[in-house]
Amino acid sequence: QRSVSPQVPMLTWNLLSFIIRLCGVACLQRRHYFLMFSYHLFAVVPIALQTAIHLIRCTVHLTELRVSNTLGDALYHHLLSKEFCRAVFVGIGSIMPMAMLPALFHGGTIGWRHCIAIASFSYFIANIVYSVLAKVTVYMSQHSSWGVPVVIFVSDKSVCGGGGGGSPVVVVVVTHGAVRCGAVR
Repeated sequence: QRSVSPQVPMLTWNLLSFIIRLCGVACLQRRHYFLMFSYHLFAVVPIALQTAIHLIRCTVHLTELRVSNTLGDALYHHLLSKEFCRAVFVGIGSIMPMAMLPALFHGGTIGWRHCIAIASFSYFIANIVYSVLAKVTVYMSQHSSWGVPVVIFVSDKSVCGGGGGGSPVVVVVVTHGAVRCGAVR
């Protein structure tokens, strides 16, 4: 049986997404409610769905790795919080420019070529910016006295030695091997 590289479906989706967004940008040529609705349907909704689907797939994959004991609890929660932050940052960073594009184009602020560039690359640029910021933040946290914050999404008294009534989120900060805990209620 012939295997298919994971890059083939990714490239296919990126090409299809690009074509769909260009169809959406083509709807900006005239001011009409149906065309504005079509623009948002073709340009903004796919990016929002892609962001949500990426978060769901990452959450399922990380949970499977945790259940199979491949990931420890701290690493699982760290990666899960990073993916959640990625979804929020990339979602806002790519959807906001796309949602504002019709007003900017019809107001004469930006031209046709800029619309195509924003529609084509806003998701990818937001994703790259988040990746760089996340790496720099983790690097700075590791090499400072703060430590890397790891958000635990369960109420588990045993994480920080028990005591008190459980809290919905326990923040564990690892600093050079020492563990400090704090609760967020």
